[in-house]
Amino acid sequence: MLRYACVMESLYILRLAKELQRELNKLRSELYALCPDPSFYALEPCIILGSTDEIESNAHIPCPELPLTCERELRYSHHHLHIPVDDAALSPLRKALGISYPYSGIYLADVEIQRTIEPVIIKDLWFALLTIHEEGALKLWRVSSEKHLDSGKGR
Repeated sequence: MLRYACVMESLYILRLAKELQRELNKLRSELYALCPDPSFYALEPCIILGSTDEIESNAHIPCPELPLTCERELRYSHHHLHIPVDDAALSPLRKALGISYPYSGIYLADVEIQRTIEPVIIKDLWFALLTIHEEGALKLWRVSSEKHLDSGKGR
């Protein structure tokens, strides 16, 4: 019998509006047709802020000034394909929480693809906790403790 190691990770994320998630899932389906990798369907598109292990206190959560406009070139770094978001816009939030992450962008998948896309504009965000449980090839995830951020007024 094969035994797989269980991995559990908790991350703070910024969730996107449902309409934007639907648009990004259409993009992911197009990318999946080019490169059929299951990571396109493993997690929802979101902005990963950092690990909950790094946080020391329950800090005030400032909202980045909205709308945020993303870059048009997909980028692959730290094993993630993402749509880059201005790091300076997320820095105050990460600083307030005492967390970091190697890139700022909307997570799409775990494969490298080069592509130019239509502009993505983020108008609404929710702060949440993403728990990922991996056992072998199986990846389960759950979003909890969701809080709507008040577009730039949380400063």
